[in-house]
Amino acid sequence: MKNLKMTSLVTLVLLGIMGTYASNAEAGWARFSLIVGYNGSDDADLAPLKYADDDAIKYAHVLQSVSEKSVLLTSPDKESSRVFGAIKSDRPNRKNILAALETLRKDMAKARKRGDKPVLYFVYSGHG
Repeated sequence: MKNLKMTSLVTLVLLGIMGTYASNAEAGWARFSLIVGYNGSDDADLAPLKYADDDAIKYAHVLQSVSEKSVLLTSPDKESSRVFGAIKSDRPNRKNILAALETLRKDMAKARKRGDKPVLYFVYSGHG
């Protein structure tokens, strides 16, 4: 329940912020997003998380609605797959993060070239 309340609060705040930017759409804003969710850890002392993938999927749903291009990197567990269905996503590893950043960088350069002001939203859900 605590996780749901926090997710709801963060979503409301994020929607408020994006609403402010969306109202400036005439100004030529081009929004892009990269969302990474990882339940695991490289630290053996840290227990795997249960909801980092869920949070990343929820952020992706919100950001995809306001982004010109959005990339989600997560590996949904069985429960997340049951709740959210099939999710288009690559694994959240270094190679895929760098590839996504390079793709977004190129798309942001195109937006800048056409006179827009690119903005990148980056979300990470996982162990800090």
